[in-house]
Amino acid sequence: FTDHMAQIREQLRFKQSILDRVNNFLDGNINKNVSISVGIHIRRGDFLHDRRVSSEKYIFNAMSHFIAKYHSVIFVIVSDDKKYCRKTYGQKNNVLVTPDSFSVVDDLATLTLCEHIILTAGTFGWWGAFLLHNRL
Repeated sequence: FTDHMAQIREQLRFKQSILDRVNNFLDGNINKNVSISVGIHIRRGDFLHDRRVSSEKYIFNAMSHFIAKYHSVIFVIVSDDKKYCRKTYGQKNNVLVTPDSFSVVDDLATLTLCEHIILTAGTFGWWGAFLLHNRL
């Protein structure tokens, strides 16, 4: 796998139209000269029944870690349950939840354009971290 990482990343590049849409959202909400962006994927759906959902405590602790380290942080949440995420995490002024109009591909591209990622249960966030833009 490690011998082919660059080739995998190259094959999984996003179309420019997707990157433009996601960058418009991020640029309209984050001052990149001031804030560090941290992506978070919160999978709920089928994970709710299997009790594999990352706990709110885990996510808030991870967020606190980044705030302590960087001070000015914007958290960008992608999820299959955006309503829950807005209610639970979106009350803070440093949290964005991607628009309902975003597709799964848009959400994955969003993770790759963040500067850091908080990993949670599921492979979606792992792929976001693997494809993170600053590793190319």
